[in-house]
Amino acid sequence: MKKRVIAGILAILVAGSGAGCGSKAENRPGSERPGDASGTDTDLSDQEDMTVQPSGDSDVSGDNATDSSFTDLTVSDEASDQRNEYVIYCPDETLPDIFVSCYPGYKVVSEPTGDEEGVRTAEGEIGDMKIHWVIADYLTDDEIAGHLDELLIEQQEEGASEYDWVDLFVIDEVNIEKYIGDGVDVSLDLKHLGIRNRERRQQFSYTRTLASDGSQELGASFDVSPGVFLYRRSVANAVLGTDDPGVVGESVRDWETFRLTAEKTGKAGYKMLAGYDAAFDVYSQAVEHDWQSDDGSLQIDEHLMQWVETTDDFVKKGICGDAEIGSDEWMAGIKGKGDVFGYFLSAEEIEILKDEIDESNTESYGDWGIVPGPAGWYRGGSWLCAAVGTPNPGFSAEIIRNLTCNEQVMQDIYEKTGITVNNRNVLLGFAEPDNMTGERSLSDSLGESVDESIISGGTEEFAGDAFRDPFFGGQQTGPVYDKAANAVQNPVADWERWTLDDMFQEAYYPYFRGECSLNDSLASFYQNAKGLLITEDEEW
Repeated sequence: MKKRVIAGILAILVAGSGAGCGSKAENRPGSERPGDASGTDTDLSDQEDMTVQPSGDSDVSGDNATDSSFTDLTVSDEASDQRNEYVIYCPDETLPDIFVSCYPGYKVVSEPTGDEEGVRTAEGEIGDMKIHWVIADYLTDDEIAGHLDELLIEQQEEGASEYDWVDLFVIDEVNIEKYIGDGVDVSLDLKHLGIRNRERRQQFSYTRTLASDGSQELGASFDVSPGVFLYRRSVANAVLGTDDPGVVGESVRDWETFRLTAEKTGKAGYKMLAGYDAAFDVYSQAVEHDWQSDDGSLQIDEHLMQWVETTDDFVKKGICGDAEIGSDEWMAGIKGKGDVFGYFLSAEEIEILKDEIDESNTESYGDWGIVPGPAGWYRGGSWLCAAVGTPNPGFSAEIIRNLTCNEQVMQDIYEKTGITVNNRNVLLGFAEPDNMTGERSLSDSLGESVDESIISGGTEEFAGDAFRDPFFGGQQTGPVYDKAANAVQNPVADWERWTLDDMFQEAYYPYFRGECSLNDSLASFYQNAKGLLITEDEEW
């Protein structure tokens, strides 16, 4: 489901209307890997076949013409001489908001203006450096992406234009394959920027793996989004006799225990999960085999069949609903009193929900807690990439350091915005103001080695001075996100795999609804997968 789950939840909260996103493949941006759709987008891995249009006047013409609103994005004529101007591309206002509230020395010059559905611009300054923001949803809009992609390729081949360039850009997990994938060369290696490994020792390893092409780290995550189990405290009290995160965490610590707790939940008159798709990502990210074997044949990992078996069992016992993630029914269950024990959601998705549920909602606010859950998984997150050809590599290094290594800045971000920053010390409450480069380890902070067994859902005392969140009944959530992020084992950015995951889910929904047999669902999946993987001149 990936990022479009987050997008779907946000769309419903903003619009207050009914399109659920769930696991429909068409809800993923473009329904294809970015760069393969519509002809307006540029496939960054196919550089030799790409015609770069001149950008001196910011007017992109020809077959790859993009939105005319980009004609106003040129920076000043003096920039080519002084280069005291810095251009940041971002898909939304998350990063600009972080700069406004937390970035050292940042001053607002102008607020974002422009088309709310297209391209907006803003300006700021840090000392003598002028910051130009280009805020446009290039991660899901192929037309808008075309302009950024052309600039990135032009800079890689010819260096930055005098009038129109990119210094830094933000990507999400869904677009990692496009901008950091094998054969793509539009982002600078962090080592090239002088950012050393030891400065990043507090970052979660899965975020670094995703940003690596195997030999280089081409981005750094400032916003991590590990998956957790969001549980309703009132239901936990009814089922377990307590809502303590430590007890709840133990009751869902692995799948066997999770199923036993689900049995108790059903007997108490509640559901364990809201819908068929609720636990799929947790199972799918534990797979040990690719969809295709070495000989090219299709293979189904046992973890996926365990999802089928668990969901089928829960449905037959009446402890799993049929609400699709992000649907009106699903949202009503969270915002209202609700009869569901819990939801598998990521840190980023939970922050979106928190923005929509305030203290006046007595049926929901404060009735939540989080625990790591049966297995590690993630959904969402954001990475900073320094563009190849940037005329300001040193300033790019400074920004990346501050947002992904500097504990003082990251602590400020965590407390003021709720964003789950990429630093263990901060999440565990041991950030130190003088640890500006992230080189001090968690063990250094504690003065002894860390006993991982004490970092559990209920260990509030371990979190030092980390803030308690009233949305979660005063629970300190940092240690839970820390443990969940460390549990992610096999992160993958692969559009073909995600598409097959979606096909697999959809094939089994009719079975869960009692509309077809188990074999019918399997046959349906094979038929759909064949259309994706096998060309007309190949045999199955």
